[in-house]
Amino acid sequence: DLVFIDFANGLFEISWRCQSKSNFVLITEQCNHRCLMCSQPPRATDDFNWRTKLTLLADALPENADVLCLTGGEPSLFLDQLASPINSLIQKGIRGINILSNGALLRRSNLRGFSRQVDPRKVLWCIPLYSHLPSIHDHIVVSNGAWYKTLEGIQNLHEEGFSVQIRFIPLQQNQDSIVQYLEFVNSSLSFVQQLAIMGLEVTGYAVPNLSLITPDYTHVVAQLSQSSALLRRLPMEVNLFNLPLCLLPASLHKFSRNSISDWKNYYPDECRACELRRDCPGFFSTSEVPLFSPKPFIGVAS
Repeated sequence: DLVFIDFANGLFEISWRCQSKSNFVLITEQCNHRCLMCSQPPRATDDFNWRTKLTLLADALPENADVLCLTGGEPSLFLDQLASPINSLIQKGIRGINILSNGALLRRSNLRGFSRQVDPRKVLWCIPLYSHLPSIHDHIVVSNGAWYKTLEGIQNLHEEGFSVQIRFIPLQQNQDSIVQYLEFVNSSLSFVQQLAIMGLEVTGYAVPNLSLITPDYTHVVAQLSQSSALLRRLPMEVNLFNLPLCLLPASLHKFSRNSISDWKNYYPDECRACELRRDCPGFFSTSEVPLFSPKPFIGVAS
């Protein structure tokens, strides 16, 4: 494991855990959006030096290390400065770089320079698109015109050769049109590599906004079930994250994946006897309010 020590501010953190597939670096807490359910509420300035941290990783990582996630805030605010350290990590043989971005700042002009320094085949951009309707997406991210900018960013990434994962979180605002959203993804975004549908993490802005955003998961699951055939036909990898197996019908279990961040996995005491626990994404350990009641599978074939 690699430990980063910030002597100036008296802080330290484990920056790389060798046994984890969820290593990440927080690039910034600044952001151009104010999403209603943001788990990392934006701040105007940063109190840390991510450049030094990435330099440490580039120097000290073992060869052929696993994936590193760059997150924020909005990492693309520093796109030009990210190219060199990312390239150093790629030269070291890292398996891949995932960048969590809202996509709205990814213009062709700055992406072209970035792609000249960084091998696009090694980078996966993970971009939320919360609706097929501009007004709903813009309302969720609290930014007028964001939907069009995000779609443009996704198209620009594709044209520069980068892989893209589209992310969708069911909320009150978009839960009634999940079927139509999936049809839009199939017809207009068939070139992306992945679709990730994930549960709500009740932390950050989601806590004060909970009554405004919490979806009816019975309704959400019904729409996903209605779309199970379409999900199987989509020309991309489909993953359901942070939705426990006991919430989903058997027809959707094949799309379920373990939680994105292993350090957030949590299983209540009721889950101990569940025969499917080993394959279940579990619950957010970071959620301040539980959104699901566990219903363990007992005495059923796994």
